[in-house]
Amino acid sequence: MSVLSTWCRCSVLAVIAACGPKSTEHRRTVTAPPTVVAAPVAEQVDSDFVWHTGARKYDATDPGGSPGVVWRVEIGSALVHPLVTDGERVCGVGAGSVFCIDADGNEIWRSRVEAVGGVGLREAGVAVPTTNDTIVDLERLRGTIANTHVAGGVASGWPVPVGGELVWVTQEGKVVSEAGWMAPASDSAVGWPASDGLHIYFGTKTGEVVAASRARARWRAVLPGSIVGGLVAADGLVYAAYTGELGRPGGVAALVAESGDIAWRTPLTDDPTAGPALSHVLVVPDRSGEIVGLDPATGDISWRATVAGAPSTSAAFGRFGVYIGNADGRLHRFDPDDGGEVWAVPLGATPSASPVVIDGKVVVGLTDGSVVAVGTR
Repeated sequence: MSVLSTWCRCSVLAVIAACGPKSTEHRRTVTAPPTVVAAPVAEQVDSDFVWHTGARKYDATDPGGSPGVVWRVEIGSALVHPLVTDGERVCGVGAGSVFCIDADGNEIWRSRVEAVGGVGLREAGVAVPTTNDTIVDLERLRGTIANTHVAGGVASGWPVPVGGELVWVTQEGKVVSEAGWMAPASDSAVGWPASDGLHIYFGTKTGEVVAASRARARWRAVLPGSIVGGLVAADGLVYAAYTGELGRPGGVAALVAESGDIAWRTPLTDDPTAGPALSHVLVVPDRSGEIVGLDPATGDISWRATVAGAPSTSAAFGRFGVYIGNADGRLHRFDPDDGGEVWAVPLGATPSASPVVIDGKVVVGLTDGSVVAVGTR
């Protein structure tokens, strides 16, 4: 297996739920441990940089038994950028440093580079925006600086691969490449871009979703409000969550990746608190405390779950569970088939960096500057 393929695998969710009987209320708590269902070893997906689509593309074992916090690593400042994983380690940004931690909570390396964005995965290691208007490449095994690129401004989110080169978008809406080309594409950029390998897709403060390739914008689509969180690009569609305006609630939309045409648009009860996450269901949280599961092809709402407080992260998928952090300081697990709540684990602080699932653990960053793993105690 090549380094590139190993480094680019991501979590996917099987369609089978193994968390007990379905809930007609779309919310439940079980006291018995979830049933552990045997599953085959995940197949490798032969696609470069799959993680950057925003979709999860490999099976990740869910926590079994009685879940609780099994390890904690102190980073030093509130964690706000989503965590990423290659299935063997978890990487992220905090206190100006990039860090990588293995599945057992051992810190592999930490590199102080004045990081200000999220980690982008690539063949040689990781790439991250810095306060010096640069993109820094860090070697995968040791975290040492391998290369530095002029960013052309403060990058929004993380760099993504497009057409075999690293590409990013600045907060002013310029698309920039490590090869040196630069092109204005919009008036701003917010959140986390996605890539399908051919184009970079990003959202703006003015409600645009923009598709851009080498030195030019391909299309722009306008949604009712500012784009929230990250985009997802998968199966010929680009998914985006947006805020509401003029008293109307926010919502989520699917755009045709080829043209920017709106495939469907679905309103939420309130403005979304994070971008969508995708497996066989598209999951979006909103400020009212609802977590909504939608059919990715049609936008029809499959289920609604509720939590006490506003969800504070986007969702992550395991084989049989969907996980999301909440402002009440808990990590919640839901059944992806009906939205029934399986359990909620207190973490000691508010989850703020969107979680990942790795080796039977859900790893999430907190506002108190720690990274914690929830697993079987």
